Amino acid sequence: MDKSFKLLSKDIAYEGNRLKMYNEWLERPDGVTVSYDLIGNKNGAAVLLVDDDGSFIMIRQYRNSVNKMSIEVPGGSKEENESYEECAAREAVEETGYLPQKLELICESSSAVAILDEISFLYIGKCLKKKETHFDPDEFIDIIKLTPDAALEMIKSGEIIDSKTIILVYAYLAADK
Repeated sequence: MDKSFKLLSKDIAYEGNRLKMYNEWLERPDGVTVSYDLIGNKNGAAVLLVDDDGSFIMIRQYRNSVNKMSIEVPGGSKEENESYEECAAREAVEETGYLPQKLELICESSSAVAILDEISFLYIGKCLKKKETHFDPDEFIDIIKLTPDAALEMIKSGEIIDSKTIILVYAYLAADK
């Protein structure tokens, strides 16, 4: 049996400042027509910055989705005519003031594959060169430095909940063994 779905139509249900919500009408493999909701957002990149001493450079910023401060890796949306690697490097400098001279792509990730079309390209950045931060006007960011053990404990305790950050910390620690 063919297991593919066929997109019949896609209508914008809501358009906000950063994302769109769609109603998609699909034909299932059994011929039944169904409606799915989809959140549309730009793809982006994020990077776990690893300092020469092995510590992680992360950021702390307010996230309205959880109504609290979030500890996470720097990252953001890809700009037009920019590669994902360039996006990761740009976001690292903008948000932390560190430019990784070496970037390694770890994986592509969807934080909510059932409802969100955004894909994040996740990198580990090393050989950091100090620059100046360039926060966006709406960003209020603290730069923090954590040992790998401290980051792992913060994940286990629920203090770090950002999925990109969790994936990158575990990937780095697994590769480092």
